[in-house]
Amino acid sequence: MRFLSRRFRSDAMDYGPLKDYRSEERSFMLGYTVVVAVTIIFCTISRAPSLIGKGSPLGLELNVNVGYVVIYGPLIIWALVTWEEWIAGHLHEHRIHLPEDSRRLAKANRWRWPALVVFLFPGIGIAFLAENFVQTMAPAKVGCNAYNHLRTLYDFAVWETQAVYCFGVDPEKQAQMPYYYPPIQTWVYVALAVWTGVLGFRIWRRGRS
Repeated sequence: MRFLSRRFRSDAMDYGPLKDYRSEERSFMLGYTVVVAVTIIFCTISRAPSLIGKGSPLGLELNVNVGYVVIYGPLIIWALVTWEEWIAGHLHEHRIHLPEDSRRLAKANRWRWPALVVFLFPGIGIAFLAENFVQTMAPAKVGCNAYNHLRTLYDFAVWETQAVYCFGVDPEKQAQMPYYYPPIQTWVYVALAVWTGVLGFRIWRRGRS
């Protein structure tokens, strides 16, 4: 009974710090859920812009230009994951400075191996968008039919030119497509996919330590 009483007092004393940690952990997980949702939305729009265009089968008629999603989506996802990785580092520091009993309770809820897929998902999404950057975009001055998309990997002749999307959007959207900068931009996005995957792995590893 004396042991139980001592343990109860310890839990009560540590409840405040543990409660604060749990609140921060929930906020982090909510933030990362948003990152995963944004990744899914960007990847879906990049291949099926008709889902949100005029006459959308989902009833989601949003004024979103697919070119901006393909060309700038990887940067947005990378920036979001970089921010979440910083928060995960702060969360890890908070956990290791918890009182011993609270730290043990916090570590009992550490992330399992299946969670690694979730944390790697944004990196996979950037790789998917990078592939779409190569396969679905072409320089307007060349056009989709005459363009060899492999040139996006190596040809500086298409550097700094307005892009067109090659899988069907209305002429108004095509006229509003942004400029793009292959081949450097192509390889930057490949590097961002790897970098974001590494950040996701670090987040997951911190959640297990």
